[in-house]
Amino acid sequence: MIDNPLDFSGKVALITGAAAGMGLAPAQAFAEAGAAVVLADFNEHAVIAAAQKLATAGYNALAVRCDVSDDAQVAAMVRRTVAEFGRLDAAFNYAGVMAHIAPIAESSRDDWDRVIGANSRGVWSCMHHELRVMERQGSGAIVNNASVGALTGNPGIASYIASKHGDQQAYAEIAQHVPIGRAGRPAEIASTVLWLCSPAASHIVGHALTVDGGMTVQ
Repeated sequence: MIDNPLDFSGKVALITGAAAGMGLAPAQAFAEAGAAVVLADFNEHAVIAAAQKLATAGYNALAVRCDVSDDAQVAAMVRRTVAEFGRLDAAFNYAGVMAHIAPIAESSRDDWDRVIGANSRGVWSCMHHELRVMERQGSGAIVNNASVGALTGNPGIASYIASKHGDQQAYAEIAQHVPIGRAGRPAEIASTVLWLCSPAASHIVGHALTVDGGMTVQ
């Protein structure tokens, strides 16, 4: 029997894309659950400010600048996490970028490479280095973020759909078609990530869980 599966005291959580919104909310949730948290983001000033806000509130938080499309930076991010806290128990790979809106025939190779580099190869890179730590210590959980773009198509953003990631503008437009009448809230993503990384979800492996207000219900 698990006394409190959402107690992360003594655990360490790493969140990419954690400077704001649906990346910051899980970082705060992990911190409130007792974990030491590493907030990583391409926007150095924003992620430092986010971590300082958590630290001021009494939580153990570290900010790391990281471009997840750069494998060397990802490796350094994970090394710093372990150097600072000694382990890595949970990771939420949220970082990603949005494609420029254009038909595929008019989109550029540079934009495709930028989006795929961050949203697809970046997730692989994060998992590659995170798993090495978790395998050594014999435990850990990883949650990767995607959008309904992983399950549906949308014209004009081919590289976005290919990389399975979205941003705030896309959410606002899609919200008009969400069956429950609104877009998801950061706290709803945070609670899902927290549960998936907890002992309560220990038998859930390799599952694509949609948290979409019923958008993909057939």
